[in-house]
Amino acid sequence: MTARSRLLRLLLLALAAGDVHAAVLIDQAEGSGVLDPLTAAIYRVQAVRNPELVPAQYREEPEIAVCGTPIVSAAGAMLRDLEGDDRRRLAKALTRPSRDLEQVTASGHFKVHYSLVGAGAVDDTDDDGNGVPDYVDITAAVLDSVWAIQVEQMGYPPPLSDIGFGGGDELDVYIVELGNAGVYGFTYPEDSSGFTTYSYMELDNNYTDPLYRETKGLDALRVSIAHEFFHMIHFTYYQGNETGWWREASATWIEDVIYPEVDDYLQYVPSFLLTTHRALDERQRGGDFRVYGLSLFAHFVDQRYGPDLIRGIWSRIGGSRSGGLEQYDRALRDGARVGLDAAVSEFALWNYFTGERQREGRFYAEGGKYVEVRPQTLDPELVGSDSGRVERLGAAYVSIPPRWRTGGLILETEMTRGSWTRQLVLVQGDSIEVRSPLQPTERVAAWDQYDEVVLILVRTDLDGFSFDFVVNAEYDPDLTDAVTPMAFLLRQNYPNPFLPGRHGLTRISFDLMVPAQAVRLAVYSLDGQLVWQRGPDSASARTHTWEWNGRNQAGKLVGPGTYYYLLGTEDREAVRSLSVVR
Repeated sequence: MTARSRLLRLLLLALAAGDVHAAVLIDQAEGSGVLDPLTAAIYRVQAVRNPELVPAQYREEPEIAVCGTPIVSAAGAMLRDLEGDDRRRLAKALTRPSRDLEQVTASGHFKVHYSLVGAGAVDDTDDDGNGVPDYVDITAAVLDSVWAIQVEQMGYPPPLSDIGFGGGDELDVYIVELGNAGVYGFTYPEDSSGFTTYSYMELDNNYTDPLYRETKGLDALRVSIAHEFFHMIHFTYYQGNETGWWREASATWIEDVIYPEVDDYLQYVPSFLLTTHRALDERQRGGDFRVYGLSLFAHFVDQRYGPDLIRGIWSRIGGSRSGGLEQYDRALRDGARVGLDAAVSEFALWNYFTGERQREGRFYAEGGKYVEVRPQTLDPELVGSDSGRVERLGAAYVSIPPRWRTGGLILETEMTRGSWTRQLVLVQGDSIEVRSPLQPTERVAAWDQYDEVVLILVRTDLDGFSFDFVVNAEYDPDLTDAVTPMAFLLRQNYPNPFLPGRHGLTRISFDLMVPAQAVRLAVYSLDGQLVWQRGPDSASARTHTWEWNGRNQAGKLVGPGTYYYLLGTEDREAVRSLSVVR
């Protein structure tokens, strides 16, 4: 068994047991009143900087290294409201580390602080003989490279200068010992007085400690710099901690954008895909890795709508000085012409097709590397109903496995409160049909033709807590194609609107009551010009799903706008419209 397999098994077992990580002793002590909030905050900061300063009864062995930014950021926010001795106590825990050597990077953007002796010392190996340790040279080169990608290529704003606190206007990076603290690094937002702030970064001195099991050495250094520098940029937009989930999700995503060969984010993916019922914007719990697994939402936004939309979300947050979910909704409507409700519903669909369910060329590019979501299984002949709870923008999956018996299925869904979307996914070999029923009752005729029948329920409210749902399934032996024939029906394409590109496909489903010998599907521009067509082909009497990748007959991507698609047979025609976005 590989190291990755062992880790995933550990995560799966921990999640099944209801706890992901043991690092909750400080939280428990605060919750029970044993520790006051200030002392608890100080201990949390010490746990990611100097664990030996934490009293023995609150020390814990971390299982997986994470980012320490959420902890120091929360402590910084608390510092703003403190005075006198309380403020001095917490400020001392957050004081910049002391390093006796420094090196400005070639670009002049960063100053790397390090030591060659004592705790956190850097290996003094200097193979190129330039008088600077090789590890510092590599750190400097990676910092400049990450700046070039995130600022110059991707268009993000440079982080704010700290006006000389580290001995100059450069961005300060401190190389220290973090391998015994459970973190890859952290970025501290140093000025808590406003909506934005300058910050400094801390990194480990070698990334070779046993804690760094999955991503270690120079790979760990690279992805940590990509992650933490993105936090420096985040604080240039907005430092409110309600964006904490999105800070970590997007920073973990950008690691993979810059260093796709490392795949560091994979170690966190199970913590999200096995807890899809929880709120999308749920703040990080003590010892919980889920916010890093939520990098899948950033991967979805990137692959579905394009990476510029991630910057658009941050721009909306910064412009409004608010990290509320309504800002994500507005950014999506501006950049992709869909709301957060529609985006999260499609996100839930993508999350189902992972692992063995992945379809090549559809959904996540690396979906085959992910664990699979675990649907609740409902047998309409034995149980008949199931229920559960879903938090805001969370999803539940209910699978009704066909028993290879002729007949059909009647599905009824009941939601006690809130706004929901329903998606009925019908899988037949390589064909995937997605129905989005508006009514609580949906009939599936001839269900034995399908390999999978899955109902996806998404709570689309932007606020509130967990709400209940109930799914009732009834097997009807008389619900067959012969008894309930399919009409000649052209369905709305899905997704709509859609973004052509790397994985941009829209699926067009249609029903035929009788077999047809000359089925043709064509896409036209608003002025009536033929853009693309498929067929004429023969087709049997059932539901079919054909795909269009947004390219014209010459293979070039079409421009954004509204198009018409026409389905025709020997004696029938139907037309609908679709939208293409860029």
